[in-house]
Amino acid sequence: MLKEVLVPLDGSALSEEVLPYAASLAKGLGARIALLHIIDADNLRVETGEHRAYLDQLQQSAEAAATGYLGEQAKALAELGIGASTAVVYGKPADVLAAFGEGQKEPETLIALSTHGRSGLARVALGSVADRLLRGAHAPLLLIHPRDGARERLAELKRIVVPLDGSPLAEAALPLVTELAKALSLAVTAIWVVQITSQVYGPPELVVYPANLLQELQQTASSYLQRVVERLRGSGVTAEFEVLLHHAPPVAITDYAHDREGTLIAMTTHGRSGFTRWMLGSVTDHVVRLSGAPVLVVRPSEEP
Repeated sequence: MLKEVLVPLDGSALSEEVLPYAASLAKGLGARIALLHIIDADNLRVETGEHRAYLDQLQQSAEAAATGYLGEQAKALAELGIGASTAVVYGKPADVLAAFGEGQKEPETLIALSTHGRSGLARVALGSVADRLLRGAHAPLLLIHPRDGARERLAELKRIVVPLDGSPLAEAALPLVTELAKALSLAVTAIWVVQITSQVYGPPELVVYPANLLQELQQTASSYLQRVVERLRGSGVTAEFEVLLHHAPPVAITDYAHDREGTLIAMTTHGRSGFTRWMLGSVTDHVVRLSGAPVLVVRPSEEP
């Protein structure tokens, strides 16, 4: 069960755009928010004592500024009835964040961050941190693309869309999806994208599946998704399913979410999709890059 939403902030408006989503999840779950500012120690190396004294002053000033900044964000969250802690730490941002959740059988911490922004004194782009976390984080991730314009204090979420491919690894997102759906009263839509073309090895060639095979794939996907939906409904979740036909699964997923306001996409980082021949891990990476909707990424605890 999630008990904490960890939000790394770098002082930029871009990094703060994840806060409404973090606040909505924390409020629904009854969880706390941990606000974190990370200073990259590699930028604090000096050659002389004179430079050391100057850097010490700069470091103290940066710590004080970061502490005050995080305190202001925590106060704003408190006005929404959400408890928040603050911390300024030293280290490589991706390493610090990737360590959260290590060794836990059940996720207790969700890391929420924008996929763009800059880390102040640390001088590290949060986009590169997000890339690293996609490949190595133990804790589940909530990733959002910052958007220009006014920011609401609480994001309005209405549904969770879960792309599945028939593999147990892809289903690893379902326990967390169920928890969030029940806590926030969100509907769940399970989707399977049947890829209507397949790129084959050898000379560049685009192979179109025969109509009878496409029909068989659709029937297989529908039967599978129906079983998943029945399990979700048995857990007290409002759920439905849909089979999509598209040549590019990431585009199908992001378009589907874009057309439905208030959607959260939830996916795992690994999984292989039998007939449709696409790697869910690769699709997840592309969805994160393409999606205007927030994306929840869950790493399976075990992989074959």
